[in-house]
Amino acid sequence: MYECYKDYKEKIEIEQNLERKEWIGMYNSQLIVTICQLLWTKEVELSFSRKRPVDGLIEARDLTEEYLTDYRLMMKEKMSASVRQRVIAIITGEVHNKDVVQMMIDAKVNDTNDFNWRKQLRYYFNMRDIEVEQVNSRINYGYE
Repeated sequence: MYECYKDYKEKIEIEQNLERKEWIGMYNSQLIVTICQLLWTKEVELSFSRKRPVDGLIEARDLTEEYLTDYRLMMKEKMSASVRQRVIAIITGEVHNKDVVQMMIDAKVNDTNDFNWRKQLRYYFNMRDIEVEQVNSRINYGYE
């Protein structure tokens, strides 16, 4: 899990020498979908630290829409059946995430303690393992 996350952070975000579609082809579905959830949680929580959190949420929603456009274009390309299934799984999660962010924009959620955010399944990486939180519950991700 750590290697997948590290590759994303280093090669896609920092060095920008790896395409997202190449990264998706390098790892199995479970790892890719989990990392996407980690990144979404981080993006939304960064939104709350802005002076106007709703502007950050709008940016997070727009970023998700950009990703969805990229995935839609990927679906038109030739790819193996397993990579196609990964992209479908990612699209499903990203559509849900976009809807959640839109709901929070509409509800004017402005911090991490708002129940509309707390009730969401959120993923956190603590450099050893992944923890999943929802409301006041926190469990270690067990790769199930």
